[in-house]
Amino acid sequence: MVCRALNELEDGCVAERRVLIAMDRRTDLAAAADEFANLTLESFDGRRTSFLRRVVAAALSERIDLALIGHVNYAPIGLLLKRLRPNLRYGVMLHGVEAWSRLPRIRRRAVRNADFVMSVSDYTKQQVVEANGVNPEKVYLLPNTLAWDGNEAGRWREGETEGTRKGTRFLSVCRLDAREQYKGIDTVIKALPAARVRVPDLEYVVIGSGSDLERNRATFSFCPAPVKDSESFSSKRCITANRLSPRTAARRPRSSRPARQECWSRQETPTNSRRP
Repeated sequence: MVCRALNELEDGCVAERRVLIAMDRRTDLAAAADEFANLTLESFDGRRTSFLRRVVAAALSERIDLALIGHVNYAPIGLLLKRLRPNLRYGVMLHGVEAWSRLPRIRRRAVRNADFVMSVSDYTKQQVVEANGVNPEKVYLLPNTLAWDGNEAGRWREGETEGTRKGTRFLSVCRLDAREQYKGIDTVIKALPAARVRVPDLEYVVIGSGSDLERNRATFSFCPAPVKDSESFSSKRCITANRLSPRTAARRPRSSRPARQECWSRQETPTNSRRP
């Protein structure tokens, strides 16, 4: 989402838009080159040390006016850049649970000292303000979005068209992490029998993956027969807004690590976050 916005900026607004991506592969960048033709993309294949060295080298050799740091775990990079380039402004992006509890001191300081913070929701904004003393006037809401031109008809299965699609579908798209059961996927599964009484053609589709996948499968397996006979717990690799594009994501080899991305920074799914 952020990369798309940067790519669509008018040329007169900024001289160069450089995107450093810590976790994606170089092959992914090649596939995205046409889509983000106005961006300079660099990838580091998960080599965080190399990524940090490149950030520092860029700060020392180039003029950087604005840095967008895509995850609170890397907010301290903003402090480092600010020391190297005192006139630089930096912002930190918050995606959810990783910012709900009190952060370690250096991260807390980095978020507090950021010129602005972008939060995915009002709830996350409230939590980071209360838990970490961030000035609420610095926090702006930027919900996750997906590009849609208004003309694309949804297709859930191969060969299905708008005319042949039947039934009422309920969609959940999320990371299925055992530490994040508050998302309530299992609660929805347990409620399906009652919901089907009122909405007989209801279909529940879950798109996601993670350490809680098998538990949710097991929860589904114990649903009453009316649900089991007509439903299938369909879980797929999650294609999120953090990936370079759905096409790129579809070509990515299967891996237990979610896709990650940075926009003069990083947008990445946290691996060490936990619910307070």
